[in-house]
Amino acid sequence: MNKIYKAHVKDDNEVQTVKEHSENTASLCREFAIDTLKDVMYATGLMHDCGKYQKSFQERIDGKNIRVEHSGCGAVEVRDFYPDALGWMMAYCIAGHHSGIPDGGYKNDQPDMATLQGRLKREFEDYSAYENELKLPKIDYNTFAKFLMRDCGKNVELFIDKFALWLNEQSEANTSRPAWGV
Repeated sequence: MNKIYKAHVKDDNEVQTVKEHSENTASLCREFAIDTLKDVMYATGLMHDCGKYQKSFQERIDGKNIRVEHSGCGAVEVRDFYPDALGWMMAYCIAGHHSGIPDGGYKNDQPDMATLQGRLKREFEDYSAYENELKLPKIDYNTFAKFLMRDCGKNVELFIDKFALWLNEQSEANTSRPAWGV
């Protein structure tokens, strides 16, 4: 019998599994994305809660009074799986899906720091069970990179400004609360 990994439990004890929640979120992300970013947003939505496969998160959802960070896990996975700016952009979004887009920080940031660089260095419990349920899609990096740079020419500073502005706009636009808690 396969283990059931819970993402949410409603007041009437209806369970939404991590797989169901992740796939639903991924589908919504794809639905609302512009054509060029549909696969990027699908993968971001799919991985945003893969940290809920940690044993401690499952204990928390079953009633244990503990705090468990789960968003860092998905950020680590996409940053390692997808190249360059693609993985980093997705990592920012996933790491900030509860607390807001984090400051990027610096490579020498420590794990106790709230920056993205610090959070990516934290140690997490094993959450690899996601690999049995969630499959990351391949994304055409060249199409993604061309989209990001299309109006920036070869000006890296302009690209960084564009990226930072885009993240800020997304963070401010995402203020509504989902129907499912946690």
